[in-house]
Amino acid sequence: MRAIQANPDDAARPDMGGRLRLSAPSPAAAHSGGLGRLAQTQGAYYVLFGTWPLLAPRSFQAVTGPKHELWLAETVGLLLVVAGAALFLAGRARRITREMALLGAGLAATLGTISVWCVLEPHTTRAYWLDAALQLVLLGAWVFLLGRRQRAEDQR
Repeated sequence: MRAIQANPDDAARPDMGGRLRLSAPSPAAAHSGGLGRLAQTQGAYYVLFGTWPLLAPRSFQAVTGPKHELWLAETVGLLLVVAGAALFLAGRARRITREMALLGAGLAATLGTISVWCVLEPHTTRAYWLDAALQLVLLGAWVFLLGRRQRAEDQR
C-alpha cells in the first residue's frame, strides 16, 4: 500500500518493521505553512467577495457603485470563486506549487490594478481604494514568503 504525502518535501519511508515514518521536513517545507495560510486567507476572501454580486447584487452595487451590466460582475465573481477555492484548498493541503503561487500573486496584481483603474471611473466608489490596498498587501506577502522559501531551498 502506498502512502499519500501531504507535502512533497515530507518523505514517508518504511522503517525496518514495515511501518511508515515521516522524515523531518526540509527548510523549504517549514516555510510552506506561511504560504499555506496566505493561500487560504486569499482564497477565502475571493470566495466570499466573489459570491457577493451573485447573492446580494443591491448591496454589492451600493458599496461598489451602479453596474450597467451586472452579468459582468457576476461572471468575474464566479471566476473569483473558482480561483479562490483552488487557492484555499491548496493552502489547506500545504501544496503551494509555483503554479499556485503564480495564481495567487497574479490575481492580487491584476485585481489591484483593476481596482485602481475603477476608482478613476465615474460612478464608482472609493471602496476600490481599500481593495487595491488589500491586493497590494497580498502581492507583497506572496513576494516575501516566496523569497523566504527560495532562500531556504538555496541553503539545502
